[in-house]
Amino acid sequence: MPHKQAVIPLLDRLDPLATRIGAVNTIVREPDGSLSGYNTDAGGFLEPLRPVLAKEHLFRMARVLGTGGAARAIIAALAQEHVVIVLAGRDPEKARALLDELDPKGEHHVAPLAHFAEPTDFEFDDRAGCFDLVVNASPLGMAGQPPLEFDFSHVPPGSIIYDIVTHPVETPLLKAASAAGYRTVDGLSMLIGQAAVAFERFFAQAPPRQYDAELRELLTS
Repeated sequence: MPHKQAVIPLLDRLDPLATRIGAVNTIVREPDGSLSGYNTDAGGFLEPLRPVLAKEHLFRMARVLGTGGAARAIIAALAQEHVVIVLAGRDPEKARALLDELDPKGEHHVAPLAHFAEPTDFEFDDRAGCFDLVVNASPLGMAGQPPLEFDFSHVPPGSIIYDIVTHPVETPLLKAASAAGYRTVDGLSMLIGQAAVAFERFFAQAPPRQYDAELRELLTS
């Protein structure tokens, strides 16, 4: 996890997406012995959202919480799907720099992370035909980490709540979202999705996705 950027100078070639994200999580030894670096996090993140993103929307917005390494791939992935991003971090200047680096032409916004911890009386407009997403891209809520302070008054009706934390799989954020009636996506969805992309890189064939349920059981046992 902490070496996705440090490994780049040791590689012979970078995939264009990995270059754009500035991070590598999959390394393939080519037939000539050279090393190629890829980033499968973006594809893995988008996989469970593809059925929804395949539809047409009047507007697409995502509130992304966190500005660490995982956020880089998520921002790049959402930007290519024409999603307007509100990026929240402890340091708004860092958040703005990240958006300017990864999607300089995008009309994105930043907010302090603490903004989403406090209730709001903002009245959302009619969200019919819109795509709304909330993503926890931080380690907050992970076992051994502080909780994510988040108030659901910031969530538009019909939103999808996505938490990339994998331990626990059902985080406090996802539990609260389910109880409030929102659709949820857990971190294993991204983990298995990015592994599927990596599998194709390693073996030049599609992975056996019929075993996804068994794989989930193994990962949570």
